[in-house]
Amino acid sequence: MFETNGCTATGKTKHNLSGDPKLGPLGNHGGTTETQALLAGSPALKAGNPATLNGVGNHCEPTDQIGTPRPKGKCDIGAFQNP
Repeated sequence: MFETNGCTATGKTKHNLSGDPKLGPLGNHGGTTETQALLAGSPALKAGNPATLNGVGNHCEPTDQIGTPRPKGKCDIGAFQNP
């Protein structure tokens, strides 16, 4: 938990996720680097911008870190797309 008393928020302050991200342990989920899976109930599941998959701004990348194509519509926020 972060202490925010006395702080001034700048930049994007809407649509931020907060709370427990519900991440699994660091592990081999494919690809060349270890990643953490989003667990059931994670606020990051299907929370990505449903706009064009181009990685610009807050749009999802077309593929995730392990090379799996992201779905059109709401993608997961995270290193890889949960099945």
